[in-house]
Amino acid sequence: TYEGEAADELLATPDLADHFDALKENFQKLPSFEPALIQATTGTYIQENKISPKSLLHPLRIALTGSTVSPGIYDLLSVSGQALAIHRLSQASEWIKENSGTS
Repeated sequence: TYEGEAADELLATPDLADHFDALKENFQKLPSFEPALIQATTGTYIQENKISPKSLLHPLRIALTGSTVSPGIYDLLSVSGQALAIHRLSQASEWIKENSGTS
């Protein structure tokens, strides 16, 4: 679960659960889970959806670690592994939906 500042961050970004769900789908399609490929995929998603990098990357860090501080996000994703990263995004998306009243 998320508490305090981490919870506030996750609930502060409009449509974050939808962004996590879409990013999860993009990550599932990657042939490998290397930092450069993750960064390119995430960057393309941010540009296509006209959102600020901070509004996605900081909450993504929280979704993966439960903390507002971590090593570099793309390295963290890669080291975590594709399956765990996708699982954590799913968990965070569900938590946001349950705690923000959206579905």
